[in-house]
Amino acid sequence: MDTVQVDYIAIDAEWDKKVSNHHFDIYHLSGWIAASAVIDKGKPQGIIAHYKNKEILLPIIIRDIDSEHWMLLPLMVTGGR
Repeated sequence: MDTVQVDYIAIDAEWDKKVSNHHFDIYHLSGWIAASAVIDKGKPQGIIAHYKNKEILLPIIIRDIDSEHWMLLPLMVTGGR
């Protein structure tokens, strides 16, 4: 069976270095993600998934709903409102 490795990483200068090695747009840059997190009242977070020789970087915002639950917001949906 094939497996996918998924890691959460900080949105910072290291994130931007990783992003610069891929095709990307403004939604992937740390400045945009940080601004979107302020607007959406959440914590900026990055997800990196590895599958075989492929890698995907997904910027997200994590927003607490209550003490037990949270919501994951993908940036391409929330950014720029």
